[in-house]
Amino acid sequence: MITPNEEPIKNIIREAFLNHTNRDSSLSEISEELLVSRQKAKQLFFAFLWNADENLLTRMTIEDEPVWVP
Repeated sequence: MITPNEEPIKNIIREAFLNHTNRDSSLSEISEELLVSRQKAKQLFFAFLWNADENLLTRMTIEDEPVWVP
């Protein structure tokens, strides 16, 4: 969950969208910044395009987190 010191998810997605000319690079940056899977980054990206609020984006990052397998 986002604390007041962390950057809002919307800003991370917006910056990734503006910093790159193709969606592939944007999704890679979102995935790395938020520590989520590529599929989750894509879901967040499209939720952002549909103007999702910060609470929904936060819930999306928490749900269905990838499982680490040793």
